[in-house]
Amino acid sequence: MAVIVDDMTTQQTPQTLPADPRPQFAAAYATAGKVIAGVRADQMGQPTPCDEMDVAQILGHLLAERAREKSALENPQAV
Repeated sequence: MAVIVDDMTTQQTPQTLPADPRPQFAAAYATAGKVIAGVRADQMGQPTPCDEMDVAQILGHLLAERAREKSALENPQAV
């Protein structure tokens, strides 16, 4: 996990994974859903903090990751 020290510096810190990450995923998806629901069509081409992706590309990435994670949960042997 990265911790922001100041505007220009981050430090890597050890991360302890929870025994059951599903509550954290559920909270993250709930937050993402609220943000995504607020995106307007005229914002799709706007830049994001990820220099190589605009809003539409970030949304596509989030949806693809969600589908991959759902598939992994439904069929863990396939991962």
